Amino acid sequence: MARLSAPPPRLADILHSYLQEDGPMIRVLQEMRDGVMICDETTGLLFYNASLKDTFLLRRSALNQPCEKTFMGDSSEELSSSIVHVLKSRESTSKDMTFRCLNLEKNFQVNIVPLRLPIKEGMDGPKTLNGCLVMFHDMTAIHRTEKMRRDFVANVSHELRTPLSAIKGYTETLLDGALDDANVSRDFVEVIFKHSLRLTRLVEDLLDLSKLESPDFIPELRATALTPLIDRVLALVQDNTTSKASGKNLSFSVDIPETLPKVLASPDNLEQVLTNLLDNAVKYTPEGGSIKVTAQEFGSKLIQVNVLDTGIGIDEKHISRLFERFYRVDKARSRDMGGTGLGLSIVKHIVQYHGGDIWVTSKDNQGSTFSFTLQKAIG
Repeated sequence: MARLSAPPPRLADILHSYLQEDGPMIRVLQEMRDGVMICDETTGLLFYNASLKDTFLLRRSALNQPCEKTFMGDSSEELSSSIVHVLKSRESTSKDMTFRCLNLEKNFQVNIVPLRLPIKEGMDGPKTLNGCLVMFHDMTAIHRTEKMRRDFVANVSHELRTPLSAIKGYTETLLDGALDDANVSRDFVEVIFKHSLRLTRLVEDLLDLSKLESPDFIPELRATALTPLIDRVLALVQDNTTSKASGKNLSFSVDIPETLPKVLASPDNLEQVLTNLLDNAVKYTPEGGSIKVTAQEFGSKLIQVNVLDTGIGIDEKHISRLFERFYRVDKARSRDMGGTGLGLSIVKHIVQYHGGDIWVTSKDNQGSTFSFTLQKAIG
């Protein structure tokens, strides 16, 4: 009777043998921070490590399934075709791909390496079996940072271009003969001066933001009484003609308990926070409106400060992005009122450096309340 030949080995069987017998190999693959998987010659998934499992929430049912059925997103088909190409060409490849993980788009550098495992002696069939090793390096944070850098440069360029173009245009007109008319000259010089102030504010805000984002920035915190500091800032805001408080007949009030503990803060930075918030309240509160500053204890360790206004309010769809650099609810209106688009981002950085949090409660045409917390001073 003829001897029946054993069925040809599968890559999955060989791989299982390697991973079971070679302890260091499985440990290395499982402990890698990058996601790792191994596919057979049909792009079926044979192995995945813990990192890949956690990233894509893989289940055991994914094993032996084609890759395009396992990985969702813009690059699912590209991943499968790239694996097929590597299997045929036996040449490694590296590509940027995007997949959907937990309903979020994530960017990966995907490296695909051909894999060839030798078959042990005594087994029928080919001497080696082919597959590929696929590594997923998460590039999402790097891509996000790069996008933020590009957006920042684009926004700064735009913010600089507008006043510089105005200054250049009015200066050229003056040089072309408008200097001979005293009234026209004065009007033009006032416009040039206004745009130069805007440039100054932008540069100052950029410098402040750069300082706050530096790892070397450490605010000098000390016990600070809120009431006199708030009174001082309110007086400056009311007296400052650029705040637009003049002529709007706005009412200001402060409601702070006399027994309120001191906060641990940098007085200069805290003044900057309050000035920015109050300036915004003044800008967006119509004639006859009111602005109020309150403070109260928030739990056992914090003080909560609130700046309330009866202004035009903010649509809820904008609230989550208010503290982003250069984000404006109404770009045209913000520029007309002299905003740089950096004030609230600066405020957020300062509050966070003080160990606090900041948020806003608002509805369109119903006013806004900006609230932030500070640590209580001990002793």
